[in-house]
Amino acid sequence: RGVSAGGGRKKRHKQKRVSYKSTVQVMLFSATMTLTDAGRENVSKARERGDKTMLNELKRRLPFRQKPVLIDISKKQQKNGIAETISDYIVDCVDEDKDVYLYYFLTQCVGKTLV
Repeated sequence: RGVSAGGGRKKRHKQKRVSYKSTVQVMLFSATMTLTDAGRENVSKARERGDKTMLNELKRRLPFRQKPVLIDISKKQQKNGIAETISDYIVDCVDEDKDVYLYYFLTQCVGKTLV
């Protein structure tokens, strides 16, 4: 037990451990990875690897707690290169209002906003 400078006993504080398992969201982004890896490797490497894609290999190696959600923006049927499950918005505003709009969207769409 410790003694403080004033002669009294130090109070031991229990450290509370916080679990972030329920609040942490892991996102993996790639500007170059495609589902088929078409055109990315020479034919001999593709034969060696079989049907394994880069994405399947990442799924195998990374410890996901839940089944990962895949948003593939390389499909031709999507407009403007944005997946159907993603909404994008443009707000025309003056420079002084940008912080206000950012704060608004981050507080109104908690956990659903990527800037």
